[in-house]
Amino acid sequence: MKFPWDAAKPLRVEVALNPASEAPAWRDVSALVKGGSGVRITRGGGDRHKDVPPGRCTFTLDNRTGDYSDTSGMAPSLFRKRVRVSYRTPGVAGNLLSAESASFEGGTTGGWASSAGVTLANTATQAWAGTKSLSVAWTGSLKAAWIPLTSLVIGRTYTWSAYVYVGGVSGSSVGVGVAGIGTSAVRTSWNNTWGRLSYTFTASSSAHFLEVSIIGATTRTDYVDGAMLDEGATLAAFTTTAAPIVYRFDGYIDEWPLEWPGGGDSEATSTVTALDLQSRLGRMRSLGSVIAETYALSDPLWHF
Repeated sequence: MKFPWDAAKPLRVEVALNPASEAPAWRDVSALVKGGSGVRITRGGGDRHKDVPPGRCTFTLDNRTGDYSDTSGMAPSLFRKRVRVSYRTPGVAGNLLSAESASFEGGTTGGWASSAGVTLANTATQAWAGTKSLSVAWTGSLKAAWIPLTSLVIGRTYTWSAYVYVGGVSGSSVGVGVAGIGTSAVRTSWNNTWGRLSYTFTASSSAHFLEVSIIGATTRTDYVDGAMLDEGATLAAFTTTAAPIVYRFDGYIDEWPLEWPGGGDSEATSTVTALDLQSRLGRMRSLGSVIAETYALSDPLWHF
């Protein structure tokens, strides 16, 4: 498997600095992988009569910035940290939101929540597509309705968008954005009509809140439909189809350099090796009695 030099291409490498967490905070390090050497993933055995070795992933990491030098405890080492490699089909849009949180055709409000003084409901009064949408009854100012996301990759670019129907109030305003990061340009002239708002951002955390919000004080009902979050900076046509992402490797870094060649200069690169997640689980297996272990030699975990 060959890794492309352009980090915007489909194969991505991610690491988690908190691998013990039930929800690892993945960080995109694709741009640090040296494209010339590629990413190599091997699995299986050469002989059906031999034990199957753990899957192995190797790649060369560019550490000229020293971010992973483990110097005096100031920079994190990736030794024994979790790593995964995924493939994203190029040129195909996908939605990281569930179909119900995006289109509301199932008759619920999906995963949406809101500020105090804001009422959410599934409605057939207005719909940008299909027959239903999310009605948002605003009361007050600086209010928001949001969808929480907890599986974003730190350092990756995303585009968040939604179609909004502004309910006929002169001078009304509405925008979309990400809590703690920013907001799109606010629209003030979409009275009794649908319009699409979008906001492109780089994830600074694995969890963000995607918002539809108002600034000025108002009492009115707006409608949200066609909500979409996808990777990249391109505003693609709305879809409820899941993003075409296939995970090729998931494991833990097993070989890590104690010293980086070049001391942080242009030659500071080193080969990193990771073993399949299953091999890690096998090592965590507690041993039983000598007799029990003697009769358990055929256990698959012994292959690792």
